[in-house]
Amino acid sequence: MSPAKEYFYPNGKAIKEGSLLVNKPYANTLKLIAKNGIKAFYNGIVAKQIVEAVNNAPVAPGLLALEDLKNYQSIERQVECLDYTKRDSSFDICSMGPPSSGGITVLQILAMLEPFDFTGLNFLVPKRYIFILKQRDWHLPTETNISLIVIL
Repeated sequence: MSPAKEYFYPNGKAIKEGSLLVNKPYANTLKLIAKNGIKAFYNGIVAKQIVEAVNNAPVAPGLLALEDLKNYQSIERQVECLDYTKRDSSFDICSMGPPSSGGITVLQILAMLEPFDFTGLNFLVPKRYIFILKQRDWHLPTETNISLIVIL
């Protein structure tokens, strides 16, 4: 069983509403970074664990080296935002801008769905999925349409 599945389905059973979940490995990672700074993440044991997890993933393992993390430089980029209005509420929803396309795709989908009223529809009812997917005359690339299906 994957670590995520074991976390949310301990012993193969879904956690109950209101249950307290404790993630000690994550808490220990945060403590390590708080104590030793960001070097613990990019150069230390955390980096080694990330590289091991990526390279030994049971599905689609990657090719990541310690040098990749050690040499990583973050780049501050302009965010893309959407003023999203639903009923009487307005939200500024922001996500990553280019060169990442995922954030912009999500914002575009939200903008296209904004005019529709989903009040009273049960999210688990397949008719809702069909209704949303029939609104696909958006001239999006094929991979975006596939992503849209996965998102919903």
